[in-house]
Amino acid sequence: MAGHRRAWDTPTVQPPSKATFAIRSSTHTSQVITDRLDLAPTRVHDRGDPVSRRAPRTKHREESAWFLQSAIPETQPLAGHLASLLNQIEPRLSVLMVLLDEGCQLDWFCYMEAKPLGNMVHLDAALLARLAALGGPITFDIYDGDPTD
Repeated sequence: MAGHRRAWDTPTVQPPSKATFAIRSSTHTSQVITDRLDLAPTRVHDRGDPVSRRAPRTKHREESAWFLQSAIPETQPLAGHLASLLNQIEPRLSVLMVLLDEGCQLDWFCYMEAKPLGNMVHLDAALLARLAALGGPITFDIYDGDPTD
């Protein structure tokens, strides 16, 4: 579509992005994780819950999961989303380490849309060190931001 511009086509606006921190467990419920961290999750599911709410008789979840999504605007850079989550999680590091010792697993999920010709993700060394201190894999889920494709 010729002449079509999205808000992030200007150099001052970032394409949408967000980040989510997850804790997965085959032994703890999401409520146990919530109580231990003393932090309200964005969403949860528990072992035994149906994978699909529309088809509850199909496959059931094999583990519980606790998710905390960044609450800053999606127009902020991905690094800001990760820093925002780290600011909430790092004060609970000792509890988190106990959960890890008890078999919980961590995951970081990063969603972003790319500009029509791509997009760069900049994570400085200090932020990477903070992420590394907690551990867990980081998944980057990057989507084409061009609605005409």
